[in-house]
Amino acid sequence: MTEETKNNDDIKRLELAHKIREFHHNSLWEEEKHFTWLVSIVLSAQIIVYTSNSLCNQDKLIFVLVGSLIGIFLCITAYRTLRKEGAFFHTALSKFVEEYNAIYVTSPLPKVPEKANKDISELIKLFFTGKVGVRDCFQLLFLFFMLIFVFISVYGFLTLGN
Repeated sequence: MTEETKNNDDIKRLELAHKIREFHHNSLWEEEKHFTWLVSIVLSAQIIVYTSNSLCNQDKLIFVLVGSLIGIFLCITAYRTLRKEGAFFHTALSKFVEEYNAIYVTSPLPKVPEKANKDISELIKLFFTGKVGVRDCFQLLFLFFMLIFVFISVYGFLTLGN
């Protein structure tokens, strides 16, 4: 194998690693976007139903409780999906950095952090120190939405359940 062939193979591996990394990056964005829309729609529908004058309290309560269950399910699914896809992205990014650094030894990229995802307590702590990333913010957002759905179901039960 000649040096030129070896270099071409290295570049092809780098391009493939870049495409895989880009695929997972785009997947994360699409998942963040669509889950945020879905959760926002469910939450908006709950508020509309709760404030409506055309439904009796028992009907409102049913809609609010079912909406909360759907919202909680969506939030758990979104949170777990983002963490799973984040792990895939982390693996792809690590491979890209490895391939890049093998070719461009004089100007290497920084090493990728060891963990793909942060623990919930670490996410919360970093949020208040201003050191969270975009993916971290979306994970926190879905946890926060889940708490809102729990609150709405309890509040709805207390105010509409009489």
